[in-house]
Amino acid sequence: MENTILSQWEELCDFFKEPFNKEGVAELKKMTSFSKHHSVYRLPENIGLMTQLTNINVKSVNLSSLPESFGNLVNLKHLLLDNNSIAGFPSCILKCTKLETLSMRECGLQTLPEGILGMENLKLLDLRDNRLRTVPEGLWDMKVDLLIGENFLKGLPEKVRKDFNSTNRYQGSGATFKD
Repeated sequence: MENTILSQWEELCDFFKEPFNKEGVAELKKMTSFSKHHSVYRLPENIGLMTQLTNINVKSVNLSSLPESFGNLVNLKHLLLDNNSIAGFPSCILKCTKLETLSMRECGLQTLPEGILGMENLKLLDLRDNRLRTVPEGLWDMKVDLLIGENFLKGLPEKVRKDFNSTNRYQGSGATFKD
């Protein structure tokens, strides 16, 4: 078992360009922020070992999925996944219960899980420029800044349709509606 854990940390050290030694592992264990700006294609399967991470910015890095261990990032507050090809909403995100900011702009999302309604700490949800046609009904009642324009939403509740036009709450300018 210890060899398995060591190999997991070795993979993380390699990914983050840290030496695979006591000091390198210690650096990763206390890392709170992670940002990649070039193609990474995938995150390490065991990124969930880095439980101190609070901020992750992996915009435009050609990601198509998140590893299941991502749900172990219990301290994660800000997750920016914009402009990746994550067509299906990763269920592991729903386990990040401290998440305050979730940005998945231009990810090709077509649906959202009902579980998003349980993300009580969420303050900003950016879903602009996706392929959403419907969203969970309770999404409109969440106390969250919801940016959701440039989708293909249809059948919106009347109060939402009105708010799209009169407030910035839904940031819906540019949304396409079809009844």
